[in-house]
Amino acid sequence: MNEQSYRCHFVFTLKISESNEVEWNIHNYHTKIYQNIMFLMLSFRLAIIPF
Repeated sequence: MNEQSYRCHFVFTLKISESNEVEWNIHNYHTKIYQNIMFLMLSFRLAIIPF
C-alpha cells in the first residue's frame, strides 16, 4: 500500500468519524494491514542484506 492510498483510507476514516465504532473497526483493520506490510518489507530488506 503506497502512501497516497493510505492517506485516502485515513481521510475515509475521518469522514465517518460520526460513528465511533465503525471508525475504530476500520482503524484497527488498516493498522493490522499496515503492520503486516511493514513487517513484510522489513523481512524483505533483511533477506537482501547478505547478498
